[in-house]
Amino acid sequence: MSRTIGLALGLAMLGSTATPAQDLPGDPERGRAIAVRWCIACHEIDRGVREPSTVDAPTFQAVADDPAVTELALRAFFQTPHRDMPNLQPSAEDKADLIAYILSLKGRPDG
Repeated sequence: MSRTIGLALGLAMLGSTATPAQDLPGDPERGRAIAVRWCIACHEIDRGVREPSTVDAPTFQAVADDPAVTELALRAFFQTPHRDMPNLQPSAEDKADLIAYILSLKGRPDG
């Protein structure tokens, strides 16, 4: 994981376990669709994939596997500009859905 992602996640770390579906901040299916549209060019987004893409961006599964990754940590990450990422401006609903998709991968590494 890049130092920037680690720092943003570390600042917002609260500890986490697998997130039940009813506790997700948005719709994970819509979040996956958003990831296909915006993120897949650099990130592997599918459940169980842990090998980074050709641009060495962390996989969504690797992000979800990190115990420091919580809803708050991801919200902080999406609020912070990142030098190695395009300056995407997702709506609040899109952020919630992306976060829900990433959190839905926690505790389900093999899909």
